[in-house]
Amino acid sequence: MFGIDYHEDGMQIAMPIHPPAFGMKLDSFDASEALQMKGISHVISVRSFKKNYGRAIFDEHAFPEFIAVVGDSVWNVMQAKKKVKANWKPFDSYALEKNIFGNKSTVTVPAGLESTTEHYKTMKKGNSNALKTLRKDGNPEVAFKNAHKVIESTYTAPFLAHNAMEPVNCFAEASGKHIRVVSPMQAPEYMETTLADNFGISKENIDLKVTRMGGGFGRRAYSFNIVEAVAIAQKVKTPVQLIYTREDDMTGGIYRPMYQIT
Repeated sequence: MFGIDYHEDGMQIAMPIHPPAFGMKLDSFDASEALQMKGISHVISVRSFKKNYGRAIFDEHAFPEFIAVVGDSVWNVMQAKKKVKANWKPFDSYALEKNIFGNKSTVTVPAGLESTTEHYKTMKKGNSNALKTLRKDGNPEVAFKNAHKVIESTYTAPFLAHNAMEPVNCFAEASGKHIRVVSPMQAPEYMETTLADNFGISKENIDLKVTRMGGGFGRRAYSFNIVEAVAIAQKVKTPVQLIYTREDDMTGGIYRPMYQIT
């Protein structure tokens, strides 16, 4: 059984609405129309990782706060998402705590990430810096000087979404000091630590069940959809199955970085 096939009586379906671009955060939203639709129980703002949480290696996520739409079926929730009127705004640069295998550090997340132009400017600036020579064979300076023709070109590659065939999904139940998760995940031992540290629950009270995966390739090692599902379940006080649409996965998932080389 794949994760997306999992079902329990009494569970609800949840879907996220993330900011439309890196560098954006939630400002406000109007869910009045969505809440009047058939089968919809909640439209809420949710914070996935708590403030000052030291992100571990698989805790990467660009959107700490998002909107969750919760209801009785995938179709009803998908339709209700379209009726939510969300307002987003650029965030200012901020400090992010990291804890990679016990090595704690603070990194600055810069403002302006929603601008492709600014990304390219940053990469161009990086390419203009002096680079360290790791290996040198022959005399390339003389070869360039004596060449009849020198061709220069700059190659760029955009962000590339890291997607699998089976949509991102996670069943979560969070009752009191107990968490239960059923999901296709590649690093359950890391997920257990993340859930314990982020939600303040002992590992002995966390049950993780790994299902079959419709493709993984490292994508399902990351924790944020699992953290999102647990956070939603805590708020609505029922078990939920969080499901990303393909659009959610393409626009709010894990990406290979942009590249530029000259």
